Amino acid sequence: MIDGSGGTCVSMPALYVAVGRRLGYPMHLVTTRAHVFARWDGPNSQGAHERLNIEATGQGLAVYDDDHYLIWPHEITEQQAAENGWLTNLDSEAELALFLATSGHVFEDTGATTAALATYRLAGRIDPARPMYNGYADQLTARLRGGMAGRGRDRQAHDPLAELRGINELNRRGQVR
Repeated sequence: MIDGSGGTCVSMPALYVAVGRRLGYPMHLVTTRAHVFARWDGPNSQGAHERLNIEATGQGLAVYDDDHYLIWPHEITEQQAAENGWLTNLDSEAELALFLATSGHVFEDTGATTAALATYRLAGRIDPARPMYNGYADQLTARLRGGMAGRGRDRQAHDPLAELRGINELNRRGQVR
């Protein structure tokens, strides 16, 4: 059930793309630095090729060109976009890696740093064209070696209920914001 409390820049574009694909539309997920959006990339109703970047987390419909995402939400160069695979349609492997890395962020935020590290590394193996996933793993490893293990502490024993409670708490805080 969607209760109107919103979503994130990963969950909402994924929802838009999933519904669009189910309807037969040429929909894709696209990333830029620290952001995900949806894209229509195919024929329009007149048969001409059309490309629309759809911002899924704002109020109402917002459509921007790629240049917008070179300056928002963080300024990037075209070279950085090319090096990181940003502003390109994600294929199924790249989508899986994105979702894994997002899960890694949740693991890290809830203190499950071992799971976070493994998830980041798996994302990097699935999508080696995007160096950010291994970068997340390297940053976490450096923090762990320095005794600064992110926002929580690593759990030696896997406690799925504790992880679920932590995820629910993060979602609750996000809804309040």
